[in-house]
Amino acid sequence: MKKTLLSLVLTGVALGGIHSAIAMTNTAGTIYMPLEFGVYNPDVTRDMSNAAFGSVGVGYNLTPYFAVQANAGGASTQDNSNTSQGLTLLDVEGKFSLPTQTNIMPYALIGAGYMQMVSKNAMADGGVGLAYALGPNLNATATYRMAYQFGQGKADSLFTGGLSWNFGAVNTTSSAPVSTNALTARQQAMLDNSQSALKGLLPEGVSVCKNGQMSPNQAGCVTFNGNVMTMHLNVKFEQNEAVIKPEFYGPIARLGDFMKAYPNTDAVLYGYASSEGPLAFNQSLSTKRALMVENYLVNVKHIAASRLSAKGMGISNPIADNATDAGRTLNRRAEADVPVPVQITR
Repeated sequence: MKKTLLSLVLTGVALGGIHSAIAMTNTAGTIYMPLEFGVYNPDVTRDMSNAAFGSVGVGYNLTPYFAVQANAGGASTQDNSNTSQGLTLLDVEGKFSLPTQTNIMPYALIGAGYMQMVSKNAMADGGVGLAYALGPNLNATATYRMAYQFGQGKADSLFTGGLSWNFGAVNTTSSAPVSTNALTARQQAMLDNSQSALKGLLPEGVSVCKNGQMSPNQAGCVTFNGNVMTMHLNVKFEQNEAVIKPEFYGPIARLGDFMKAYPNTDAVLYGYASSEGPLAFNQSLSTKRALMVENYLVNVKHIAASRLSAKGMGISNPIADNATDAGRTLNRRAEADVPVPVQITR
């Protein structure tokens, strides 16, 4: 056992100079088109009836949580003398969204523009709403706005529901792929010689990661750093899906075997999504991916649920460039790292 532990330490020291680098990334947004229909409710002092209202717009997400959109809408109502009055609204709004762990995302609106109702005046508006992700590129919306017409001094209300279509991929700053420095011949020899000694620390079927490091395409292997060994998991998913592919049953099972061999360990399972589609949809999808791995470990490998937790990370922390199909494939994943300190006795 002492020989095994000494080999573990030497391997960790030898590989300590190997570095991986993942660039920090920033997400831009998507172009979207909101289409809304609802009810125009005039200020009570206008003495006009309610009327059907419709609008169309175009917007752009400057950040994941802030967008700017331009809208054009109109309605036709009547005053108490049955004279038709036309409403025209043209405005630009800022949209502030609040991310959640579900497909529902609340937002607030504030804007200004032009309003024609009886007379032509500048206007200001504000409102609140909810967006529900029907899919990666389609949201259902429900919105309340209050529009104040300067000059007339009237505050009208608009109650609308609609759909919002997203176009184009998220503009994501490219992230550098995981890179490694090549092992020296001496480091590689130490790693090779230590593999047999380390077998006593690993459950059957669990192996040391190639070159002593975890790469994006590896799953269910162990790395060593000094007197700490870490079991890694990296499960990939299809676009818009949270179903575990058959080739990843083995790696997840090896994680379960590892946790059984070290019953004092706990694991946090992190789910991730690529950048296509609304943030709320991706957030929910990433959580489902982590939960699917957790369910497999609990129901198939019989790991106590109290030792596991699942966390959806949305589109954060990409390991590859979201501007390419290959990069997005790598980013649709669930990960786990389970470190185990090994006490060294002399």
